Amino acid sequence: MKTHLVKQGAYLSQIDNQRGSSVTVDLPVTSGGTNQGPTAFELLAMSLNGCIATIFTTMAEKKRLTIEHLEIDLEAQTTEGEMDAIDYTLRVKTTATDQELEKCLELTEKVCPVGRLFHRAGVPFTHRIERL
Repeated sequence: MKTHLVKQGAYLSQIDNQRGSSVTVDLPVTSGGTNQGPTAFELLAMSLNGCIATIFTTMAEKKRLTIEHLEIDLEAQTTEGEMDAIDYTLRVKTTATDQELEKCLELTEKVCPVGRLFHRAGVPFTHRIERL
């Protein structure tokens, strides 16, 4: 995996993943930036959210569960530039049972590569599943 960054302003940068996708990162105006993108720190939480969604969908497909709609609200508790805890709510429209959803989410947390980085850093997770 490779990335390439081009600085475009005081704190504004464009980062390319060498596959044709890019992300703009910046700081808020209150921190001297222009607020044209998330901070790199915010991208950590966004990456985790995306990873949970991707791996949950993959696990559901492997278990032949039909997911009609999926939303995840994730909140990272932070203190002085460190993530202390992660709490997220997975909202799903499905015919799967509660047990099937919990098992799928349990596997997701074990397999999600971004989540594993957080776990190795000692960041605890809590979650809830709600039906849509």
